[in-house]
Amino acid sequence: METKSKGKKSILVLAVAFFWVAYMGVLTTGYYNNVTKNVDSVIEKRKRQVDFVLEFSANMIIQENVEILSQRLKQAREFNNIDFYILQHKGKVVSFYNKQNNPDDLNMDFAPANYNKFVENDEIAFKTIKIYDYILTTGIMTSKRRIFQATAKDQLGLIIPDVAAVTFLLSLILYMLLKDIVNLSKIVSSKNRNEMTNIRSISREGEAILKAASSYENEQKHLKDQKDFLSGSLTPAILHEINSGTPAPYVFESTMVRIDLNGYTQLYLEKKEEYVTGILNKYFIAARELIERYGGLIYQYVGDEIVFHFKGPRKMTEAVATACVRSLFELADEIEKTLPPEAGHYFKLKASFASGSVRFVKLDTGFGLSGLPLIE
Repeated sequence: METKSKGKKSILVLAVAFFWVAYMGVLTTGYYNNVTKNVDSVIEKRKRQVDFVLEFSANMIIQENVEILSQRLKQAREFNNIDFYILQHKGKVVSFYNKQNNPDDLNMDFAPANYNKFVENDEIAFKTIKIYDYILTTGIMTSKRRIFQATAKDQLGLIIPDVAAVTFLLSLILYMLLKDIVNLSKIVSSKNRNEMTNIRSISREGEAILKAASSYENEQKHLKDQKDFLSGSLTPAILHEINSGTPAPYVFESTMVRIDLNGYTQLYLEKKEEYVTGILNKYFIAARELIERYGGLIYQYVGDEIVFHFKGPRKMTEAVATACVRSLFELADEIEKTLPPEAGHYFKLKASFASGSVRFVKLDTGFGLSGLPLIE
């Protein structure tokens, strides 16, 4: 009898060991795939940052603010938006940066055919624009090997605690209730968690684990549903501050923008509600995409008005806000062109913005923003 008992125990130990090895395999594979996916995501995100830098740079060149542009390019590099740049005027270098501190190493292909598009290889990606006699090139390092190593190193700290926790928990349960852990491992390692209710534990401890696991799954589902609901109910500006993890109240620098439809009251009185709602929805959808592209955070919609802001120092955010408002005006012009001849009205916007300190505060029924930029 004693020999039979030892034989059964070795089978259970093997089953638990197999589960642990399978868990490590799934975790490692998921970790590798996640890091690989993040590498491509990091490169695409940084390319969008290059586009953003070129957008506000173009405005400054048009306004002939070359000295300020040189400062902004330096700040963009310090913020890791770009890795290198070179600004030339009539063939002479105005400002530049690379790790070698040598403009000759920035010997890019400035052929007109390569303007306004990314030129890439395995190590770098850059884009060149030409405005008047100025040629500006900005770029990033795109070595996937280096990005993979950096990303893997950052995420490794998230994996090690999980592995340690799972190993400790398996060892503890293996010691106390071998039979229950085999049954639980089959369900936990599968995607169908509903089968957990069909398990009948042979011990009080196992029953407690089953109840805890079921409660955890229910709580996870509840939290996910609650998060989805809040994400759809709160505006991006409020959701951004909540997700930052910093407890309210606190103050930050921002440029607040208000933009609304010129002649909205007359339009609302003269046209049917369905018509006004349709054209506003079309405008709001396109405006939100455009504002988010510039890094703006929408705070609220008030009738036809959109209130949004850009976080950061005034010198940085006012330039971005100006470029964003200009793009919104262009959007309104495009919408106006689509109006039928019998519409009998125009579609123009008016905007204002103010910079200063904004306070994120907790209200009786939620959160809000306050400060002079909201009332100026």
